[in-house]
Amino acid sequence: MKGKKVDQEFVSQFIIQCTKKELNTPDLIVEYVKKLIAIIDHKIIDAEKQKIKRGKLLDVISTFEKNNKIADQKAKQLPFFQIKNIALCQFIIRQIKIKPCRLEDFSSNIYSKPDIIFNLKQLLEHQVISKTEGIFVKGEKFEKYLDFVLQEVIE
Repeated sequence: MKGKKVDQEFVSQFIIQCTKKELNTPDLIVEYVKKLIAIIDHKIIDAEKQKIKRGKLLDVISTFEKNNKIADQKAKQLPFFQIKNIALCQFIIRQIKIKPCRLEDFSSNIYSKPDIIFNLKQLLEHQVISKTEGIFVKGEKFEKYLDFVLQEVIE
């Protein structure tokens, strides 16, 4: 062990402890020290294995936490399944995404006025849109619903 200072205090105390255990010769002390080093090395190897296992256990935690987050997101989307006529909702959402709209702005050759009003009410109830002084604007859950609608279209 070049360049390393020897802790003479430790060496002296260790030799004294060895003589109390009737390890009186240098050969017996060296043999005893080798056994102690082997025990320490074994503990270090075990600690390294435990460190690897700890990392894998953290992977288990992150997997379940990730799944819980996905489940929570899905649970938050459940009320959106109650909204009927997704195609009409997409039509309404696209309009409001561009700019705030009045009821007249939603006139369409494809959708009837009662259907439009029904879907507007549903979107209002679910806080996807809000209405202020006759103007429909993005609601608290607009972005979440937009993600939901896009996801529904893709799937």
